[in-house]
Amino acid sequence: MHGIKHEFFAPITPQQNGVGERKNRVVQEMARIMLLSTKLPSKFWAEALNTAVYVINRVYLRPDTLQTPYELWKGLKPNVKYFKTFGSKCYIFKDREPLGKFDSISDEGIFLGYSTTSRAFRVYNLRTSSLMELINVVKDNTGSPTSPTNKEEND
Repeated sequence: MHGIKHEFFAPITPQQNGVGERKNRVVQEMARIMLLSTKLPSKFWAEALNTAVYVINRVYLRPDTLQTPYELWKGLKPNVKYFKTFGSKCYIFKDREPLGKFDSISDEGIFLGYSTTSRAFRVYNLRTSSLMELINVVKDNTGSPTSPTNKEEND
């Protein structure tokens, strides 16, 4: 009567939008692999999804233009030198709290991704059990991704 036509989708059929469904499946599978390979709990699923999308936007090429989505949006080639391994052990510089002369200057953390609003990294602090966004993060290159090194047990 008013020129508005309402179309319904068939229930429980995700095949309605092939391209969108494939993109969603790629992101979901990337996030699942990232979580399983690092043996992180599934409570970090949102961080894995955000990191997967962040990487896809800077690495995958668009088929028609041979440019990444980042290049199309910003007009610049993306810099990937700062990429870190998802779920890797890292050290967080304690610059937000007062420290004593002999206190530790860093906390252990787990790298979870990149901030969407700044150049910061998203890190899970193991001491405080909180998610933080900060720049002062150093990747641990000695141990396995999320398990602490067994150096103390061997000494």
